[in-house]
Amino acid sequence: MARFLGGGVARLARLAPAGARFGIHLCLGDMITEPLASMPDNQSGVLLANAIAKAWPAGRSLEFVHAPFAAAQKGAPAPTRRGTRR
Repeated sequence: MARFLGGGVARLARLAPAGARFGIHLCLGDMITEPLASMPDNQSGVLLANAIAKAWPAGRSLEFVHAPFAAAQKGAPAPTRRGTRR
């Protein structure tokens, strides 16, 4: 699935006018800061980002890939010390 989606994103870059600049934002939210999904980790995000990079067309500048890890309504978990329980 990552290869399929990554190829589709790269295709958009390939079809864009020469000199266009690109950044990829992989998120799980929407415009009103409500997460639409959640993931236990970001393995699928990493797979998708890698697939996009692998399929990215030569001569097109991919300036950033942004993959936010926290949902706006739910803060990041509190840090724990190794070997302790929450």
